[in-house]
Amino acid sequence: MPIRRIAPTATEPSIRPNYADSDTGLGVGGEDTLSLIAGGVEGLRVLEANSTTMVVVNPAVVETIADATSAGDATLTKAGENFQTTCSVGDVVWVYGGSTAADYGAYTIKTVTSDTVLTLDRSLSGSDSDVDFYVFADGTAFIESASSVSGIVTKPYTKHVDIPAGSALLGPNAPGVDVIGTFRALGFSADNQAAYLNWEVPDDWAGGDLTLKVYWAAEDGDAIENGETVKWDATYRIIDFDGTEVYDNGNTTLATTTYTEAADPGDDKETHVTSITIDWDDGDNTIAKDQVLGIQFDRDVGTDTYTGEAQVVRWEIAYTSNSITNH
Repeated sequence: MPIRRIAPTATEPSIRPNYADSDTGLGVGGEDTLSLIAGGVEGLRVLEANSTTMVVVNPAVVETIADATSAGDATLTKAGENFQTTCSVGDVVWVYGGSTAADYGAYTIKTVTSDTVLTLDRSLSGSDSDVDFYVFADGTAFIESASSVSGIVTKPYTKHVDIPAGSALLGPNAPGVDVIGTFRALGFSADNQAAYLNWEVPDDWAGGDLTLKVYWAAEDGDAIENGETVKWDATYRIIDFDGTEVYDNGNTTLATTTYTEAADPGDDKETHVTSITIDWDDGDNTIAKDQVLGIQFDRDVGTDTYTGEAQVVRWEIAYTSNSITNH
């Protein structure tokens, strides 16, 4: 295989299978990278950092940054840059250099905070001033392989996980068990009735808030009148089940939502979908991958105005994913 005595780039190969085709072969896109080039176009880029490899399909590099600063949080800072022009939410950051090797790998931009600061989907552990990274445009496809992650990294999309009513654990003051047509449901009619949901944050969570969707219906024969309300509460805590944290560690966080009927009256047996936002970076409960989210779900009957039973058929957790993984 012919080898050219040049300094290869991401678009100019030094190794060519066909000597007569000068712009097709293997090149180098940067440190610890290998580029597969066809017709002068980089079709694949293979990257390695701290025993993690990633294959980038049709790479679109928007930034190559050296010696940025990390502060042990989810930010990367580089003076003199114009991130608000070049970068976007959802772009993928590949950290490949710096003092803290444990921080190497792929991240997603959650916020372009300023021209000089990017906020990522999770925190870096090191406090360094020599962080090197690439930024790939949102929509670029990736295949990442590491000890804890194996999957295809994709353009961020919304993934949905169903939690049937029968999967909930019931508290000592349990909601009633009802039948709605061919569905089983949990009926909430008093303040102290609670159901408990547990969910492990998966590896493909790309950061950002979670949405707890509640699928429910009004009691048969008791339609919700115009202006009547149903208020749902989700009290949650996020913890590590790794032997180092007790299950009631720290404070809980309360997230709520209120449904208000707009028809006069609403239809009997009418179904509803109501959403509760779970803040990913709440000060008391910051969500991270592989942690367990424990939710106490109840109805605030003392505050809402509907007098009938509100019957929950199922819940759904919606979150932003940027990969297809084994977990």
